Amino acid sequence: MTDKVSSSREKEISNRAERNAGSCAKSDAVGEVVSPSYHGDSYRGAEKAAYDAAFKKGSSSEGSSSSGGSSGGGGLCYLTTACTKAKGLPDDCLELSVLRCFRDKILISTSKGRKAVREYYEVAPEIVNAVNGRGDVKKIWQDTYEDVRHAVSLVLLGDFNAAFRHYQRMSLKLKEKYLV
Repeated sequence: MTDKVSSSREKEISNRAERNAGSCAKSDAVGEVVSPSYHGDSYRGAEKAAYDAAFKKGSSSEGSSSSGGSSGGGGLCYLTTACTKAKGLPDDCLELSVLRCFRDKILISTSKGRKAVREYYEVAPEIVNAVNGRGDVKKIWQDTYEDVRHAVSLVLLGDFNAAFRHYQRMSLKLKEKYLV
């Protein structure tokens, strides 16, 4: 029974990602799709298939990735970066790639999204600094990683509003716990 449920879940994720293909396509300057690194068992088949469906099908006209800047493109995913570093994942892992794309292609395409991104950049570095100054830093980031993974799953399923709300709640919870 578990195999049927798992297989069904993998199909569902893959099918939804197929329908949402292109909405978060990420390409480099020459138009080739950039794929994140996969590490061991941390990415199961359904997640890799969903990522491949959503990102590898994107056209090169979707835009290119740049580095830095609060308007998107590349780095500055403070909380997710802290979590993935605690897990030993690289800067081009699935979580960072998906959430950066979500920010760059979905969030900053609306005024509400741009405002949320600006607010995030004001508080997230302070949260990271506060957490990194604690003795239980690794545990905090590893626990927070589960919230990040859930947000990534929601993005891959195309439930962008739920992904946004989940990540926003996670950020607020961290702010209230470590900055107040």
